[in-house]
Amino acid sequence: MLSNLLVKSNLIECFRDEVLVRLSAMDLSSISKDNPRMGNFFDQRTRFMGMRKVPTQVQNAQWTARLFWGEQTVSLQDDGRASVSVHNLANEVIKEWSTARSKLDIETAKEWLWLCAQIKIHKSQHFTECQQVEKEIRDYLVSRERYDEVSIDELINALNP
Repeated sequence: MLSNLLVKSNLIECFRDEVLVRLSAMDLSSISKDNPRMGNFFDQRTRFMGMRKVPTQVQNAQWTARLFWGEQTVSLQDDGRASVSVHNLANEVIKEWSTARSKLDIETAKEWLWLCAQIKIHKSQHFTECQQVEKEIRDYLVSRERYDEVSIDELINALNP
């Protein structure tokens, strides 16, 4: 149907405007994809200038609503979600420090440093426990892994850009 409509609309301009205003936003988008010379009806930069009636307000509303259909990705930076995730992680993990301390290696130490830095940034209620954990990790890195305080600070900054 749309291919027939396009043939007719290319031949008779008044018919084109009359029919295009009755189509859905998805149909207009499909026509745009199939006929790149017509331009994108919803992009003011590429829209064909002869079509003054298209898209209509209804079609624009459909197009805008379409942007929010289906799966959405949400950034952790939105609405304090990062703080909530850090608080939840801290609640679960900070209690495990006594067990993790005995199995500490360089990678685990880096993960704990990241968590402690995040707890400081997001002002979690585990701030004081985190300071103690960070002190113990610093002692571990200096004594066993031959880090110095400056390199530990650089590591923390690299983990938390």
